[in-house]
Amino acid sequence: MDTTTTWTVTDAARAWRLSPQRVRVLCARGRVPGARRDGDLERGPWVLPAQLPPAHRTLGRPRRAAVL
Repeated sequence: MDTTTTWTVTDAARAWRLSPQRVRVLCARGRVPGARRDGDLERGPWVLPAQLPPAHRTLGRPRRAAVL
């Protein structure tokens, strides 16, 4: 595995300032493009493409516009 082009869950959690468990949940729900399981399809560790940290708001629920 080429570590310059991939991240572990811990690497992504540090870069995105999230907990490792939250990163795993986002991967499992398909919210991280390109995330895949390494080895065993259901039990292997997550491998994520190395990328710039996404804006944390794009991963969660969209915010409502403020009503004036």
